[in-house]
Amino acid sequence: MPSAPAQPPAAPPALSADRLVDLYHQMWRIRLLETSVVDLYKKGLVRGSAHPYSGMEAIAVGACAALSADDYVTSTHRGHGHCLAKGLDPKRMLAEILGKAPGYCKGKGGSMHVTSPEHGLLGADGVVAGSTAIAAGAALGARILGRRAVVLCFFGDGAANQGVLFESLNLASVQRLPVVYICENNLWALSTPTSVALSVPDVALRGPGFGMPGVVVDGQDVFAVYGAVAAAVARARAGGGAQPAGVQVVPLPHPFGVRHPGAAPYRRDRHLEGARPDRPARHRPGGPRRCTGGPGRGRSGRARAPGGRRQLRRRRPRRRPRRKPDRRLRPVAPPGGGDRVNAPANAAVDGTGRELTLSQALNEALLQEMRRDPAVFVMGEDVGASEGLFGVTRGLQNEFGAGRVIDAPISEAGFVGAGVGAALVGARPVIEIQVMDFLSLAMDQLANHAAKLRYMTGGLLSVPLVVRGPAATGIGLAAQHSQSLEAWVAHIPGLKVVMPSTPYDAKGLLTSAIRDDNPVVFFEKRLLYATLGPVPEDDYLVPLGQAVVRREGSDLTLVGSGLSAHYALEAAATLAAAGIAAEVIDLRTLVPLDVATIVRSVRKTGRVVVANDGYRTCGFAAEVATRIMEEGFDYLDAPVVRVTCQDAPIPYAEPLEQQVIVSAARIVAAARQLAAPRPVLVAAGAR
Repeated sequence: MPSAPAQPPAAPPALSADRLVDLYHQMWRIRLLETSVVDLYKKGLVRGSAHPYSGMEAIAVGACAALSADDYVTSTHRGHGHCLAKGLDPKRMLAEILGKAPGYCKGKGGSMHVTSPEHGLLGADGVVAGSTAIAAGAALGARILGRRAVVLCFFGDGAANQGVLFESLNLASVQRLPVVYICENNLWALSTPTSVALSVPDVALRGPGFGMPGVVVDGQDVFAVYGAVAAAVARARAGGGAQPAGVQVVPLPHPFGVRHPGAAPYRRDRHLEGARPDRPARHRPGGPRRCTGGPGRGRSGRARAPGGRRQLRRRRPRRRPRRKPDRRLRPVAPPGGGDRVNAPANAAVDGTGRELTLSQALNEALLQEMRRDPAVFVMGEDVGASEGLFGVTRGLQNEFGAGRVIDAPISEAGFVGAGVGAALVGARPVIEIQVMDFLSLAMDQLANHAAKLRYMTGGLLSVPLVVRGPAATGIGLAAQHSQSLEAWVAHIPGLKVVMPSTPYDAKGLLTSAIRDDNPVVFFEKRLLYATLGPVPEDDYLVPLGQAVVRREGSDLTLVGSGLSAHYALEAAATLAAAGIAAEVIDLRTLVPLDVATIVRSVRKTGRVVVANDGYRTCGFAAEVATRIMEEGFDYLDAPVVRVTCQDAPIPYAEPLEQQVIVSAARIVAAARQLAAPRPVLVAAGAR
């Protein structure tokens, strides 16, 4: 199979002598920092693992030299070189690598997660290929916000076989996003050679399959890298959104991967024959080695390493630094900012008699927010021309165009990750998952990126992202389209989780979610889309984290959310006919959970039934029950009872499905058993 076209040798770029020397200094700065990191790691001062960039310096320096100050970079776990080439301070980088408070991320990110938005560095990423979708999203977000920025996405040959990369390349190509993908192919992914892992000789050969050019350049030639990347950046920037361009650079294989003691080596020494890790790069004639005059040059006219090795040795710490990491565990998801239309949790709706279905209320929230804030956009499968599978995005593309209501390919990891990237640069994406069962396909982007970036970067980044869609329990779609998976995401610190049950709440909660500066996963129950209810025409907020008492009672408390809240109200009406006064609490928001409202009710009634459409084992009902027993145990007159979906895949046949899922009848049965008088054992003893 033929190789991808190699970049032909080119004359040195038209750069001044000072600029050439600066490139050389940057490469040496990377090498000296990485040498120091390896030494510190071997002394036990760097925790976890370290992934030096030694031998690849010309790639980062040549590539970043082609960028403007307003352009962005997404990096990898082996990203120290990218950070320095983008202008970060090596002292603050080293503090972060050592886990100290003066570091860029206050010691919360470490070696694999150095971030600096002020330098356009959207973060190094510890997940292989994790930032490829984020890069596409950053380019999309910048375009929506009217910026002409280009995004440079670095990834390694080990990422070349990850599905999210293919989804990202396709999305970037289809949307003609200004993003340049650079594969740093050092021929090995840990201990696996590309000859075993790749189906093609060069990663760049995959570019044409996505409609983008692919070229191979020598990663040890800073001029070749600069020339190839500069050409790709120019193509990407032309017209504000040109076809993406892929560049594969092959650096010197390097032996400097350091890992936990006892772990297998990256590769055997025999594979490193010919490698020269003592040199940061190979230089072409006319490069910095032959410059004369100006700062930083020795008697021979050869450029010196900035500061020299002797100076670096003097500055290396001889003992563990005393500065400790920022130990404050601030809220991972603090309240979001932005304009707010204040409304109390139980605000009465207007008296005009205006009613909307729940799906119409969601549609109105999207419409009003997109009119209010040009940074808000919608993306997902069939959200544009088809106006959404269930009509939630009806009319949006007609008003706002295909640039803000984007029909995405069926690639959940790709477009959810793109939503994360767009949020990082200041846009406010609303991403639709057509059926929430397929949230599983995007869990890495949600759990490892959206949820963690705010905390892991010490608050440098925020992710104002909404991921919404229907949970289709109870309509005969069988096991793969009928689950209620809110417990999955509620388990992940950093995500807010919302589940409305009325049209009024649906509009107010979605508006709050869009204006929040944190990622929100918004579950909608398919069976509730047609539910009618009063909805004010003006915009308003239902605050996240506040439950509501739907019905007052004194005998027991029924707790639910979404569909189970409706069933709880039906059950309460049935119980009332039997003389049992049930209080109904609609959680509305699962994370943050309003425990105070639940405990107040438990204090009054002494008995609780928790209903939830998810599974029983490790489900959200178990979390609610535990919190009640932790914070309201003294008020309980009986154990908390759960009514949940049975621990079985959802059947297709209707009688079987109804037997498995939550229903009002099951809640009534549980409540009657809980409210029934219990026999009292009286022990009498003789004197």
